[in-house]
Amino acid sequence: MLVAKNSHPSLKEQVNSETFYEIRCSIWHFHKYIQDMPEIGLSLVDNVGNNLGNSIIKLFYLIKDHVTEVDKSIFTKEHMSGNYAIFDK
Repeated sequence: MLVAKNSHPSLKEQVNSETFYEIRCSIWHFHKYIQDMPEIGLSLVDNVGNNLGNSIIKLFYLIKDHVTEVDKSIFTKEHMSGNYAIFDK
């Protein structure tokens, strides 16, 4: 579970606002894996676990068409940010 970066400081002390995962495969395998996963779904919940809505991030538009051995990321931007629509359940 993650909280928004602009959450109240007391909430951010209890829950992280970001997370990192170690990728243990080649950049080509990871690129293919993400290409096969067209989107990521996120559920947005309040501090007691009630579902407030959902958001879908389309990965297709965020990844490079081709990667090489010198690439450090498969994404078009090193640090992605943006506005994503939130919709009801």
